[in-house]
Amino acid sequence: MISVESLLEQAKSPEFWRRMNPHLSISEDLNFKSQPSITVEQEHLKNLLFNLKEEGYFQIDSILPASEVLPLAAGIEKLCKSGWPPVFAFIYDQSWQIFYRLSPILSAVLGEDYRQIADVWAWNIETSKRSRGWEPHRDRRKNSLLPDGMPKALNIWIPLTDATPLNGCMYILPADLDPNYSQDSDTVGINPQDIRALPVSVGSVLCWNPVVWHWGGRSSDKATSPRINLACDFQRADVEPYEMPLLDPAAPLNFNQRLGLIAKLLLRFQKRYGFSAELVELAVELQKNAPIPYWAVGSYYRVLSDRWSSVGIAQGALVQISHLYDNGKLMVRHPDREGVFYPFEPLELEDVQLITGV
Repeated sequence: MISVESLLEQAKSPEFWRRMNPHLSISEDLNFKSQPSITVEQEHLKNLLFNLKEEGYFQIDSILPASEVLPLAAGIEKLCKSGWPPVFAFIYDQSWQIFYRLSPILSAVLGEDYRQIADVWAWNIETSKRSRGWEPHRDRRKNSLLPDGMPKALNIWIPLTDATPLNGCMYILPADLDPNYSQDSDTVGINPQDIRALPVSVGSVLCWNPVVWHWGGRSSDKATSPRINLACDFQRADVEPYEMPLLDPAAPLNFNQRLGLIAKLLLRFQKRYGFSAELVELAVELQKNAPIPYWAVGSYYRVLSDRWSSVGIAQGALVQISHLYDNGKLMVRHPDREGVFYPFEPLELEDVQLITGV
């Protein structure tokens, strides 16, 4: 088994990633403003906006050329065969560039100065009934909509291979058929006939607002190819940030920042995926280079559970990381007791929320 030190040495080397996928690039100070975006006819764009407002989502078939999409699919397959999670695809320029190509659509929905949320992910759903997408959920709640029903934020989902019911395509409950859509609650008492499968061909685009109920299906042994895709969130610039920092979609992060963000996301989802202890330890180290790391001395966090009530730290309390131990444990300053600190593992991400501007 490769050591964490060796993994760290590999991960921190741009050349390591270039050798793994020489057909993909890693650039510093990249700017996409001079690069072409897709073209969408005004009437088509009008229909997309109508669908987004009425049903909470829209679909554009095969709008991105296969020459841009298939190399990313091949890159993710190589990552997975080499033992790296698919999200490491965001170490490469092309994973950022493909979303910027959609700027005419994003600008029409979110405004010309829209921002990219530092919330990206990649999937490689294998051709097995043991493989599946994420469970039914809403990304955010109804305060993510403007009074006219248009969204403050969007999720963009790009299939790098054909997504079908047999390999775990997306499913959605259209907003106009969701009895709980405007109630800010989980979906109950729905008619299963209202659920809509969204099979899409490679290079298509799915877009939904943060409130619609959606999920990835389960794959099948009968599937002929894996479901590989990328996703990213975007938001309006004139509303409160959903996460900090917001990114300029035309000027993506540099190599170290990308690596830090990927590590931060691995920690966020480590309970969902059950990543190995070695990968988690690697992520704890790498996330220090994220634009805003989860675990940084001096950072403040809101406690989201009552798990610390036994030591007098109540749910809702604001705590600060004081220092880090070599064994990876973090020392949290007690909010009410001067000079008292509480150690916790750097994996309990569901229990606290990073607070900025404190």
